[in-house]
Order: sequence, then structure tokens, then C-alpha cells
Amino acid sequence: METGSKPGIADAGSRIADARGARECLQWFTREKQWINEQHLALLPHPGAYVPRAEAAEWMRTSFAALGCPAEDRSRRERAGAAGPG
Repeated sequence: METGSKPGIADAGSRIADARGARECLQWFTREKQWINEQHLALLPHPGAYVPRAEAAEWMRTSFAALGCPAEDRSRRERAGAAGPG
């Protein structure tokens, strides 16, 4: 790198990837790629298949709850009245 020049995005990406937490996270995604794909297929079993939002949301809620991450009844956005189009 030239004296006085700012580090580029590639340099920043390398520094992030070299950080222990980020490296462990990237390794987890690499190890769990098959599981991630299976979960994606469980949600959308056929490419381009229509899944009603309520059904998909319920699947996500129960899946997260099974992992020990229960959802609140309403999101912060909904409580704030900013649910948006939907």
C-alpha cells in the first residue's frame, strides 16, 4: 500500500475475516451448509413455490422455539405501529 493511501475494501474484508469471531462464524456456515440447505428446502420445498406468509412465519417461529429462541407475540415494528405493507 502506498504511503498516505487509505486501505481498500479488500483490506478491510481481510481484516474482518482474520478476526477470530468472524473466522469461527464463517467456519460454522461452511460446516453447516448442508443443514442450512435442508432448512431452506423445508421452508420452500419447490423452487418458486408459493408459501403463504402466515404458514412460513409459523414454521420459522416453531423452528426458532425448538432451538431455544422463543419469539414474542408481536415484533417491535408491529408494537410501534410500523408493520408496513404486508
